[in-house]
Amino acid sequence: MMITTRARAYINHGRWVADCPTGCGSARKLEAGDFAFPCSECKAISEVEWPADPDAIWSALLKRPFPKNRNWYPADHPIAVKARLPHGQTVGELEAETEKNGG
Repeated sequence: MMITTRARAYINHGRWVADCPTGCGSARKLEAGDFAFPCSECKAISEVEWPADPDAIWSALLKRPFPKNRNWYPADHPIAVKARLPHGQTVGELEAETEKNGG
């Protein structure tokens, strides 16, 4: 098994996840403190890149009543860019978005 580039943590439908950075198409749910991403498909092992303030991001998103609306992507994340979704949002921006949309 080889160490590859980093898997980037993001929040999708109220859960921390990351995609395999090799491009094999695999993804996995993350738990706080997961710093390794062992891919079940291609068997690569990658480090997990977390945002500087994961707890604050999580807290801001928990104010949203439905898990399907609890999403956050780091800056320039390929999924967000391709789907034209917000990415790289700060905690303040997440809170303002929640307020704007009525919780």
